[in-house]
Amino acid sequence: MKAKLTPSFVTEATAAPGADRTTYWDEAQPGFGLMVTRNGHRSYVIQYRTGLRSRRMHLKKGLTLTAARKEAKAILGDVARNRDPLSERRKAERAESDTLRAVVEEYLTREGKRLRSINERRATLQRHVLPSLGTRQIGDITRTDIVRMLDRIADETGAPMADHVLAHLRRVMTWHASRSDDFRSPIVRGIARTSPSQRRRQRILTDACSALNPERVFVLS
Repeated sequence: MKAKLTPSFVTEATAAPGADRTTYWDEAQPGFGLMVTRNGHRSYVIQYRTGLRSRRMHLKKGLTLTAARKEAKAILGDVARNRDPLSERRKAERAESDTLRAVVEEYLTREGKRLRSINERRATLQRHVLPSLGTRQIGDITRTDIVRMLDRIADETGAPMADHVLAHLRRVMTWHASRSDDFRSPIVRGIARTSPSQRRRQRILTDACSALNPERVFVLS
């Protein structure tokens, strides 16, 4: 239904009786409206057409009526330039959720209860991996990117630490590959910086240290 949207109207508006939500379309600005739910939640929306498709887009939360009008005008300006703002927003949101940082956080959240030393894993990834690769799309990270990162870690803190970081990153990427139709981990055999025998010796030392001091566990896989 149409209404004259004013600050007082926005504050006092309620959903129509029996309706889950009601949209009040602004009389002054076509396509711009206020949606009110039965629970009293309010949000501004913009309705537009792109080609033969009608789109309804919710504006950013917390906007004043004046700011929402300005935002709606800008969106309609984009539409007039043959852009589809809702599709662009969804694409950006998907891209943000597919960064290595987002994947690592989801991995730690979902698998944390089954992981040993989750705090150490998180700290290792945050210190050695995320500063250089965290904002990258996980699907865009190449073997070369990982090799260069391992080179840096090996030069700064030694080959065993490079392999320690690699083990954690391998787990994250293998986990993500199991949940994705398109992703393939760029990590392959032979990328490690120490030999299998060296890693076995390190694992024995790790297990021994863990038995003596459970708070200082050095996880290799």
